[in-house]
Amino acid sequence: MSKLVSTIIALCLILVSGAVAAQATVTKPSRDVNVRAGPDTVFPVVTWITRHDTIQVQGCIEGFTWCDVVAGRRRGWVHRSYLRNVIPGRVPVVTFSVEAYWNEHYRTQRWYADKAAWIGWGTPGWTAPSLRRSRARS
Repeated sequence: MSKLVSTIIALCLILVSGAVAAQATVTKPSRDVNVRAGPDTVFPVVTWITRHDTIQVQGCIEGFTWCDVVAGRRRGWVHRSYLRNVIPGRVPVVTFSVEAYWNEHYRTQRWYADKAAWIGWGTPGWTAPSLRRSRARS
């Protein structure tokens, strides 16, 4: 019987630790900030969030400079310096691919048609295509 009790306690601890980890991904920005279509300021603005908005952090790229977030029904990237309580080790490290990420989240955006010009992001010599000014705040 004591082995059964030990197993139940161990399972409860695993569930509680999972809940704590899930809670660690919910945060608020430290100020109003743009949510971008990739982990760099050259990417188009998807939306903007206020310091009062609750967002969910899906993960951050290696180095924890930019984080993939869900803000309401929108998804994109915010620089970690604008996110409260995002601590390395408490959120997963994720990778970014323009093609995969944009296919998943941005097919209806007007700049999606220029996806091929963005695929080289991060490679030496790549330059961002020009964008018309967004109405979102900088």
